[in-house]
Amino acid sequence: MKTYLIIATLFFAFLISSCEKDVENEVVTEDLITSAQDDDEAYASFEDDETEPILGALEGLGLKNNLQIEGDSCRPSCTITPNVAGTLPNDPRFYPVKILIDFGNGCLRPNGRTKKGQIIVTLTGKMSQQGSIRTIRFKDFYIDSTHIEGVKIVTNNGLNAQQHPSWTTVVDSAKITRPNGKFITWKSTRTREMVEGFNTPSRWRDDVYAFKGGSSGTNSNGKSYVTTIDDSKPLIIAANCKWIRSGKISTVISTGKTITLDYGDGTCDNKATLTVNGKTKEITLRGK
Repeated sequence: MKTYLIIATLFFAFLISSCEKDVENEVVTEDLITSAQDDDEAYASFEDDETEPILGALEGLGLKNNLQIEGDSCRPSCTITPNVAGTLPNDPRFYPVKILIDFGNGCLRPNGRTKKGQIIVTLTGKMSQQGSIRTIRFKDFYIDSTHIEGVKIVTNNGLNAQQHPSWTTVVDSAKITRPNGKFITWKSTRTREMVEGFNTPSRWRDDVYAFKGGSSGTNSNGKSYVTTIDDSKPLIIAANCKWIRSGKISTVISTGKTITLDYGDGTCDNKATLTVNGKTKEITLRGK
């Protein structure tokens, strides 16, 4: 899922015309746009590693080697190395377990993107178990022609004070390198809380999640930035909605200038409010 769903062509002219027509303001505006878009690309790249659905399928089938995931025409190979040979996934001695997901020299995935290389996952326990930690590393891994590097750690926090399941995802030392040689550096800490759908595990379309946290990095032009999700307005993402339903997220660049995107009041629609340099405009969103 994407955090920023910004279409630059829809609002670039607005941003430029909303500030004074001088070089300094145009550079500031371009840096804001680039930072927001690059943060979106970084977040989407680490969400698109497919470890969650692949591991979910493997765990559901018993964490056995060389499993075929139904409906997947281009299947990555999955090699599983348990802590103690001969044990089963429900045996505590099975963990920690190492899982090598290998996309080979290129595998066209159902979402239309080609992945190649390897993802190495270490699980300390079942993904559904409180306290379980999933550590994800990448080896010569590409999405299309973009090289993905870094470490992603997902911790199952169990139930929070509202009795909702929650997880914390930390991405560190991330680097996303494009075919033209430009790259993004990125790190992120986010909490994902399941606010609806936890009582109906067999029906995923009623699942609703709230995201809090933020990220920081350098954009593809080498400029530093920080993004923050408003704690009072977390990003609300529902499985049955094509767009982010509500929430507010801000990007601040090194000059202190800020771009803010407000996704509204919870209505499932493709509208959001963009604010930059004190100017506000309603924009149309791309789908997630």
